[in-house]
Amino acid sequence: MARNEEDSAISLFSFQDIITSLTGIMFLVVLLLVLMLLTSHQPGGKAAEEVRDLQTQIEKLRKELQSLQQTQQTLDDSLQKLKQLSDEEIEVMHHQLQEQVRQTRQKLEDTTRLNHIAQQENKDIRQKIQTAEETARTVSKKIESLQKSSARQKEILKKKEQEIKQKKQLIKFAIDSSSSKKPLLAELDANGITLFYPEENRRIDFKNPGNVDSALRNFNMYLTGVDKTEYYFSVAIKPNGFKYANSVLKMLKESNIERGFEILPDNGSTLFGGSAL
Repeated sequence: MARNEEDSAISLFSFQDIITSLTGIMFLVVLLLVLMLLTSHQPGGKAAEEVRDLQTQIEKLRKELQSLQQTQQTLDDSLQKLKQLSDEEIEVMHHQLQEQVRQTRQKLEDTTRLNHIAQQENKDIRQKIQTAEETARTVSKKIESLQKSSARQKEILKKKEQEIKQKKQLIKFAIDSSSSKKPLLAELDANGITLFYPEENRRIDFKNPGNVDSALRNFNMYLTGVDKTEYYFSVAIKPNGFKYANSVLKMLKESNIERGFEILPDNGSTLFGGSAL
């Protein structure tokens, strides 16, 4: 059945009033419950701790809200100032900001370049330090080697000095300085005999390893040419040449050559060194 236009329209005001009343009642109930929680529990209970946490959070939120409000106010003031600027002033500020950005970018590039240079210099310095350390180790090894070599050379020189000293002592002991004749030094060992002219610094070797008798015969033949009035013989005998000593002394006696002999302390001792002439 069609509704007549004169009939009144359906109204929802009553439903709205009911909803509003229920909402108010619910708010009232919530407030009463909160009031009961605040008043019914002890201060040290769990509810009190929750309330304190809520109060702390509320205070924190209040401070954040104040900070945001201040920031908003600052932004509003800045925006208001910008709105009051003319186009020319805005253009000047724009150029200034661009210049600041350019300078900042240039500083950043310079800093990057300087950092790269510093890294390269640090790398070079580390390389130089490494090279210097290697050089120092090499020099240290060379110094150590030289020290060892020097110690060996000192030891060799010491032995040579001892040998020279011993030789001088032996020569001085073997030569009769009171005689008017010149000395001829003869050193006898297991291989034969060596003849030495001190004033001429000349040596003659009569040695034949394996055939000493032949070497002594050559020495005996040489004695025929020695001037007996000018020279006398001083024979130094090594321990390993004892068995030939009587033969040599006999040769000198038969040649009517003035002679004398000394016993060397060991086979390593000698009146002279080097190769025979």
